[in-house]
Amino acid sequence: MRPRPSSDLHPSPPGAAAHPRSRPRRTGRTHVTPPLRRHTRTHHRRHPADRQVCRAGRHRDFAGVGELFADDAVFTGGGAPVHGGDGVAAMLRDSVIRYEDGTPRTHHVTTDIVVDVDEEAGTAASRARVTVFQALPDFPLQPVAAGRYSDRFAHRDGRRLFVERTVRIHLAGDLSRHLRR
Repeated sequence: MRPRPSSDLHPSPPGAAAHPRSRPRRTGRTHVTPPLRRHTRTHHRRHPADRQVCRAGRHRDFAGVGELFADDAVFTGGGAPVHGGDGVAAMLRDSVIRYEDGTPRTHHVTTDIVVDVDEEAGTAASRARVTVFQALPDFPLQPVAAGRYSDRFAHRDGRRLFVERTVRIHLAGDLSRHLRR
C-alpha cells in the first residue's frame, strides 16, 4: 500500500494555499468517551477558572484564588487535602513565601492543556503539565518544580468554580525560597 501524500491527510481550508511544510491548526474537536458521549468537547486551551487562578496568583491575591473554589471543593497537593475556598486561601498564605513586592517571584507555565466540557451537566475536567520557575536577586532564574494539574469544574450560581484540583509534582528543585516547610 502506497502512503498518501500529506496534503490528503491534512487538507487546507477552502480557498487557502497550503505551504508544503505547514501543519494543521489545532482547534476544538469532538472527543468521544462512553460516559459523556455526544455532549463533550475537548479544547486545547485553559478553562476560564484556571485562567483566573493564574491572574489572581500573579496579583498576590490568595483570597481571590480561594474565591474560585466551590465551598465543597477539594485541593490535593503535597500535604493533607484542603477543603473549600477559604481552606485553599489559608493554605496558600501559610505555605507560599512572599517577598517585598508581595509576590512569590515565581512564574507557573502550563502546557499540554486539555479541557473536556460536558455542556448538559455544566461540568468540565482538565489536565495540564506545569513548570514553576523562580528568580530572586540572589537566586538565578531556574525551574523549581514540574508536574501535572488535574482539575474538575462546575457551573454554580452563574460562576465556573473549581470542585477539585490535584497537583502532582514529579520533579522538584530548590523549593527553599518558594515554600515554607
